[in-house]
Amino acid sequence: MVCDQRETLRVRGVPPETFAAFRSAFAKGRFFNAHIRNRFRYRRVTSDDDD
Repeated sequence: MVCDQRETLRVRGVPPETFAAFRSAFAKGRFFNAHIRNRFRYRRVTSDDDD
């Protein structure tokens, strides 16, 4: 899940309809904070990650 050009997150358990809504959201950070943060597990992905 790419929030913006600076940050990529790996999120687990997000339903497909929530992911689709995130992808179409104009303000991805705002959508993430309102609908994903504190509801699903996530971690930042760095360039050192293999996948």
